[in-house]
Amino acid sequence: MRDTVLIISCSFLNRDPRVLRQIKVLSNEFDIVACGLSNPDIAGVHYINTPFKPKNNLRRKIYEAILVFLKLDAYLYERSIHEKKIISSIFNSFSTTKPKFIFCNDIQYLHLSVKLKELWNIKLIVDFHEYAPTELEDILLWKLRFKGHYTRLLKKLLPKVDIITTVCNGIKQKFFDEFKVNVDIVLNSPEFIDLIPSKVNGKNIQLVHHGGAIRSRHLEIMIEMMDYLDPRFELNLILIESDDGYVNELKHLSKNKKINFLQSVPTEKISETLNQFDIGLFILPPVNFNYKMALPNKFFEFIQARLCIAIGPSQEMKFITNKYKLGIVSPNFTAKSMADLLNKLSIDDILDFKNNTHQNANELSFNKSANLILNHAKLMSI
Repeated sequence: MRDTVLIISCSFLNRDPRVLRQIKVLSNEFDIVACGLSNPDIAGVHYINTPFKPKNNLRRKIYEAILVFLKLDAYLYERSIHEKKIISSIFNSFSTTKPKFIFCNDIQYLHLSVKLKELWNIKLIVDFHEYAPTELEDILLWKLRFKGHYTRLLKKLLPKVDIITTVCNGIKQKFFDEFKVNVDIVLNSPEFIDLIPSKVNGKNIQLVHHGGAIRSRHLEIMIEMMDYLDPRFELNLILIESDDGYVNELKHLSKNKKINFLQSVPTEKISETLNQFDIGLFILPPVNFNYKMALPNKFFEFIQARLCIAIGPSQEMKFITNKYKLGIVSPNFTAKSMADLLNKLSIDDILDFKNNTHQNANELSFNKSANLILNHAKLMSI
């Protein structure tokens, strides 16, 4: 009989690539119980629904703000009916046994995971997809409400975590600088896909960007970029419409330009779908620390799709792009600087970069991270 692992994430599991990879790799050795906002839709995985936390009324918001101001925010969790309901649902799923260990994703369920760890006397892995205290620090009200709160929470609870992982070196160093904890790196790379680079039509070079339509990412920069590009370039946007108003604004800005808005595809089909394009584009102004250190799924999906990569000078993406000669890095985050570099690309340049992503697709796939996750799981099982 196999041991069971409880994987917890405050996300839609069926479209969270990082959590889906955790589930798949751990399911090779363990039975999986997954707790999140949607069913991961993976055969053999038992799912526990985590409902959205009800929106606070004005009285509750004022109460929480006072607790945070007085640094008494631990009460937010101790008195949370929402958290108690989740714990009750989890205990109902483990009525006759308990998991071998817990695999928690990000800070939202860190308090609850530590509580479960102590109640069951088991071990805990926490995977941070970003550095929580600076998540939306570019928004003043968010910064006032959450930065200190999350910092105090991490300071209190990180010593109780057995293994900590995150997505890149910059965030790893931040955790050490702030909390003196050691962190391992699990890249956001997908599994290796056996593809070959597509051919390039020199008269119709296809740029592509995919991901969430999030205002703070300033996707309008890519639209502005088309004003400076040669007519041979065409931009394709595959956006998850998390903000309908923003998407409509982007569509309005795109009128009379060579820009297409395409339908999103399932997570497991992303790289295969992107393979038909030529250049994967991502310009992400560093409006907060996490954006400055961004090393996202889409970057590695570009690689599995065998695309030439075109990015702004984001520290972590820049390092890998230059190390493996995968594409171009603009000197700043402006539309004009990226357009100037793209205009200089010849067909041979694009083909060379696509071939380099092809040659390094296995090296930069999920394989190494999968082995690290399994090694961590073995340590937690002792």
